[in-house]
Amino acid sequence: MKSKPAIASAIIFSEKIIREAGTNRLSIINSFQKFTGPTMPFAVPPFVVTISLAGFSGEGKHRLSVEVLSPSGDALIPAIEAEVGTEAAVAVNDVFEFCFGLPAVQFDQEGVYEIVLKMEGKEEA
Repeated sequence: MKSKPAIASAIIFSEKIIREAGTNRLSIINSFQKFTGPTMPFAVPPFVVTISLAGFSGEGKHRLSVEVLSPSGDALIPAIEAEVGTEAAVAVNDVFEFCFGLPAVQFDQEGVYEIVLKMEGKEEA
C-alpha cells in the first residue's frame, strides 16, 4: 500500500520527554514555543522536538528526519533521522507521535528559524 501525505498536526519543543510504561503516553517536561536569548548570538542546550503526524498511512518502513534551518535556509545541525514503521493496519485518523532529541544549537542572528520535517526526504506539511 502506498503512503499518503502526512500532516504534522503538532510540533512541540521541550526539555525532556518520558514515555510512560504500560500506557505508552508521553509526559512532556518543560514545553516551550520559542527560544529567546539575552543577547545575540546565544546557544540553547539539547532539547526535544515532538511531532504528531496525522493522515499517516501505509505499511512498511519510512524515513523521517528533522532539521533546524536558519532564516537564510542553512542547516544549523545535521538532520536527525529515524526509521519508523509498523506491520499493523493503520487507520487514516490515527495520530502518531515521534520524538527527536536535538543537540545544542547556536543562534547567530535574530529572525525566524524553522523546524523542518521530512518523510522519505520530502518536506511534509
